[in-house]
Amino acid sequence: ALAFRGAQLLHAAQDWPACAAAFAAIAADPGAPHATEAAYGAALCQLGIYDAAHPGSDRAGLGVLPRGAALEPEQLAARGFTATEQGWLDAIDAQRCALTVSPNAASRAHGSRLRFARARTYLDAHRWAEAAAAFRELARDPQAPDAAAAAPLYLEAFYAASQAAHPAHACGATIAAEVDALLAQHCAGGARPAACAALTAIQADAATLPR
Repeated sequence: ALAFRGAQLLHAAQDWPACAAAFAAIAADPGAPHATEAAYGAALCQLGIYDAAHPGSDRAGLGVLPRGAALEPEQLAARGFTATEQGWLDAIDAQRCALTVSPNAASRAHGSRLRFARARTYLDAHRWAEAAAAFRELARDPQAPDAAAAAPLYLEAFYAASQAAHPAHACGATIAAEVDALLAQHCAGGARPAACAALTAIQADAATLPR
């Protein structure tokens, strides 16, 4: 109990590395008191580390969906995760499913943010297929607050993944169908202007891609 309270105080102080380590130490023993709460706390502290590493916005794309242009191998090359990235990925993966299905609105919001951070980490590392799958899952979730922001990044990652796997095939028809569905889902009535502007630009890009 004292260790859990200490970890909570570190969280309140926004000492993210220390609170992540403190909660993780408690969660390492599944039979320990507060083990489940500690695993959740570790994920939130890792999210604090992630946010500190992204002081601006993590919503911007990487610019890999140009109008009909093929991507060069160096633009597509994957890199390994840093130790910090691997730490937050591990903590997020341990909680992602539980937070997705939580009946609690605050927990669902945290789950959405954690899922976005996970997908963004794959995108930044040029792990295109993993990023596309993670962003698509989030973009299609009507209960996720970050769904609209995930939508254009899903399409960007999907395009890059298709270029990496089959450089001669841009999968333009698939991208066009997906962007139309995402515009219908997220942009009715002029909602979410930033994400919808990005989706509209991708819609124009998709029209120029080989089918």
